[in-house]
Amino acid sequence: MSSNQNSEPHITGWVGWIWFAAWLVGLAGAFQIIAGLTAITRGADYYGDKSQIPVQIGYTGWGWIHIFVGIFMIVAAFSLAKGHMYGRIVAVLAATASAITNIAFLGGQSSFWSFIIILMDLLVIWAVMVHGRELKRESSY
Repeated sequence: MSSNQNSEPHITGWVGWIWFAAWLVGLAGAFQIIAGLTAITRGADYYGDKSQIPVQIGYTGWGWIHIFVGIFMIVAAFSLAKGHMYGRIVAVLAATASAITNIAFLGGQSSFWSFIIILMDLLVIWAVMVHGRELKRESSY
């Protein structure tokens, strides 16, 4: 057995979960951009009074933050689809943040759906962390 065979991962069915993770990260990035554009163009109409914003930087500031986060996430989604480490790290951090956020909703009316989202987040984290290198090999064909 050569050392080259040990360094290249075997492609498994978990690659589909990694593609799913890439799609979710990209979709979340698109939603962030839409939220940012909404904050910039229709801030007061959509979000209400400025005094309700926890950090007083204004709608335009929040809008640009959302836009930059969205661009960051879309770049990470393409990076993950190529099997790069940057995309893998961002995908794991995004799924972790989603899981932690959904823990807050486990006791309420949407407990079932929060549990399903947490379960999907955990599957995405596991797939990306354990099988993330497989996309790099698959994209080289």
